Amino acid sequence: MTDKLPTVISESEMQIVPGLTITVMVLDNGRRIIPAEDMHRACEWLGMDLADVLQRSVVAEQVKS
Repeated sequence: MTDKLPTVISESEMQIVPGLTITVMVLDNGRRIIPAEDMHRACEWLGMDLADVLQRSVVAEQVKS
C-alpha cells in the first residue's frame, strides 16, 4: 500500500443549469471530486441538505460492503 495522496490530473467546469456551474476534478486514482463550495451550491439549488446527502452516501457505501 502506498502513502501517496491522489493528485488532480484534470479539472473542468460543468454547467448544470444556467447560472449553476460546478468544477469537477479527476484524480490520478480515477475518482472524481467536486469542491465543497460547489457541492453546497448544487445541493442548495436541488433543495437538499448536504448533511443528508453525505449521510445517504455513507449508508450506500456500507450497504455495498
